[in-house]
Amino acid sequence: MTRPNKNGGIVKGCGKGLKFMRRAVLAVVSLWFFAAAAAAGAEEPIVIRFSHVVAEDTPKGIGARLFEQRAEARFPGRVDVEVFPSSQKFTDEEVLVALLFGDVEMAAPSFTLFRSILPIYQVYELPFMFQSVEQVHRFQGSGTGQRMLNAMRDKGLRGLAYWDNGMRVISADKPLVVPADAEGLVFRIEPSAIFQAQYQRINAVAIQMPFRRVADAIRDGVVDGQENSWSNIYSRGIQKLQRNFTELNHSFLGYMVVTNDAFWSGLPDDIRTGLEEILAEVTLEVQAMAEKKAVEDRANSITEGDLVMVYPTDDQRALWRDAWLPVWSDFEGAIGSEIIDAAVASGENR
Repeated sequence: MTRPNKNGGIVKGCGKGLKFMRRAVLAVVSLWFFAAAAAAGAEEPIVIRFSHVVAEDTPKGIGARLFEQRAEARFPGRVDVEVFPSSQKFTDEEVLVALLFGDVEMAAPSFTLFRSILPIYQVYELPFMFQSVEQVHRFQGSGTGQRMLNAMRDKGLRGLAYWDNGMRVISADKPLVVPADAEGLVFRIEPSAIFQAQYQRINAVAIQMPFRRVADAIRDGVVDGQENSWSNIYSRGIQKLQRNFTELNHSFLGYMVVTNDAFWSGLPDDIRTGLEEILAEVTLEVQAMAEKKAVEDRANSITEGDLVMVYPTDDQRALWRDAWLPVWSDFEGAIGSEIIDAAVASGENR
């Protein structure tokens, strides 16, 4: 191929130049393509930071580790789960805000923490609402319970699963047989307006405090008593700090596994579906584990702490119920009568 020069002559070799340019362009395109493919193949894994406040040997702690192990095994190189137990990352009081700001991707706070988002979750705090964990499961499996998992999506949070811990018992520096025995005592409670109200009704003082500070607060004499599940009590060694326990089982301690809704919705479909399947499997194991540990940790606490156990008689239990049931009416407007009715329908309560 030739072309005229400006003087009308012929310039030779232009064809070779064009061929070189084409090859150069093709080489650049090829390099870009392979670089893009390599970058796609070396894409950073999706990091899921899972924050919780309890020890790793509790049902929630074990459940978080099981989720980590199975998620990473199912999606090697694509999903990286980082678990932060014992408030290493955030307290329960902080974690919902952290989720909304993307500082963590998953958490499993106690139900008491969700009242700041929606008051309907306070149904789990009502004293003597649930007589057993089985009743809780019936309520959570109902249409109302399932709708409550998704009730916060317009506020940026998505419920993924319900996890058990057990029924709450009370400990104190002295035996608590009837409500009058608690008069004047100071109790540590979770952040809950309902718990605050119920202790006020028996002329006791309730102080909201993060779980990680409970043992020190008892040891230092800041509080005279506390209420919690057996697995949490045993994991913090509370049975070695207080000997008097009242097995009132007046409320259920459970958690909601929750995530940032935008983050979860933005996951690749196969990963989101796979993680939900893993969570469903782990949830069944957490429930079974919580039931087993409640029995084991109760027995170990009684033995190792040489506890003085109070098992209220029917008449004594009725005194506690009479003192605390008026709280239901105080919070019915905030929770909603339909939520309370659904919980009542899951078992006999009154």
